Amino acid sequence: MPGLVAPLVDEREVLLAFLGQQRDALRYAAHGLGERQASARPTASELTLVGLIKHAALTERAWMAFVTTGDTGALVPQDDWADGFRLTEGETVDDALALADEQARMTEKLVGALDDLAAPLAPTVELVRWLPGGIVWTPRWVLLH
Repeated sequence: MPGLVAPLVDEREVLLAFLGQQRDALRYAAHGLGERQASARPTASELTLVGLIKHAALTERAWMAFVTTGDTGALVPQDDWADGFRLTEGETVDDALALADEQARMTEKLVGALDDLAAPLAPTVELVRWLPGGIVWTPRWVLLH
């Protein structure tokens, strides 16, 4: 059936397949749209389809940086938070899709190299009010998130 993840057995492959399915949903929603359509805001929200694609890629990048380094700061945007949800000057839909593709490859490589999906990651350090210190996640939790 289209849209279903293949019946894989290896947990790592299953987690990456479901993550890929989520990425694909955003890509499919943008398929065939021009810059104006993908950047449209059809509701009162500031969110756009291309902004969601960019945000998902940047968020995935941040989580993978946290998994790799244990640095809670990787989860806190360093630039203008809103820029992660929209195209900035000179960016295109193709740029956002390329960012998402590049991050997907990086994530798959990183996850493939992990020894243990259940290994506790470094505890978070409180840097912002929405991310308390002392939380301990595992790579498995991060991928499911």
